[in-house]
Amino acid sequence: MVWCLQDYPSISWHHSTLNDDFYGASRTLSSLADAEESSLDDQKYLFCLSKLALLATGTEEPGDRDAYTQINQSLEIIKFQNELPDDGLEAHGLDRKTMPVLTPSQIIDIYTSSLISPDLMNFWKAASLAQYLPDVLGEKR
Repeated sequence: MVWCLQDYPSISWHHSTLNDDFYGASRTLSSLADAEESSLDDQKYLFCLSKLALLATGTEEPGDRDAYTQINQSLEIIKFQNELPDDGLEAHGLDRKTMPVLTPSQIIDIYTSSLISPDLMNFWKAASLAQYLPDVLGEKR
């Protein structure tokens, strides 16, 4: 059955949980969340389920800390996107209910846009998001 579901990850994570393979379900859900681009809410849902599946393993595997860190960082980026000011969303033609997943760079652009009223908190959030930008020098942070 497992090999049949390899091409259908949106179903295979269900199968993994039924077989008590919570670590496998978590990896699959994280992959689905990373691939999600059209709905921020769907991406958040998938990352939350992935974290829950990781917690359900009941044991700590060598890669668990890295997986927790990655999921938590992704959820933090989602939080920053959810906190975008309404005038910034409106100025960029976005609707909070149907907002697609934005990159950290795109979120920073909205927080620092000249189309919205300057706010110290928006600049602080933009600066906080800078840690999630790819390193252009190729150095690992």
